[in-house]
Amino acid sequence: MKENLLNIIEGIPKDSYYENMIEQYKSYVESSQKISEARINLNKFCQTILTPIIGIIGYLIKDNLSNKFQHLIILICLASIIICVYWIFSLENYRKLNSAKFGVIHKMETFLPFNSYSYEWELLGKGNDTDKYFKASNLEKIIPYLFVILFVVILILNITGVI
Repeated sequence: MKENLLNIIEGIPKDSYYENMIEQYKSYVESSQKISEARINLNKFCQTILTPIIGIIGYLIKDNLSNKFQHLIILICLASIIICVYWIFSLENYRKLNSAKFGVIHKMETFLPFNSYSYEWELLGKGNDTDKYFKASNLEKIIPYLFVILFVVILILNITGVI
C-alpha cells in the first residue's frame, strides 16, 4: 500500500493546501456518519418488516388457522429468513466499511494538529475494554440471528404439525 498519502501539488499556496486537507477530512468524517445512519436505517427497516410478520404468524396459530395456511406460513418463514440473511451480511459490510473509513480518518489525523478520533478511540480502550466502551454492533449482530432462530423454530413446528 502506498505510504506517501499526501499529494504535494506544485504552485498551490500552503494555506490553500491545508484548507483543502481539512475540507477533505470533514467530508470523509461526514461520509462515515452516513454509513452509520444507513446501518441504523437498515436495522429499523428489517425490524419493522419482521416484527409484524411474527404477529401475523402468532395470530394464525392462536386462531387455529395454521393448518389451513401451512404453506403460507412456510413461505413467510423462508422469506423472513432470507431477509435476515441479507440483514446479517449487510451489517457485516457496513462494519467493514466503517472500520476502513475510520482507519483512513485516523491516518488523515496524523497530518492534522490534533488527532481527536484516534485519541477518543485510545481513551475507550480501542473497543477491547467493555468497562470503557461496549460496542453496540455486538448487540446489533445478535438481533437478526434471534429472528432467524425464531423463524426456523416456527418453520419446524409448522412442518411437523405441532402448531
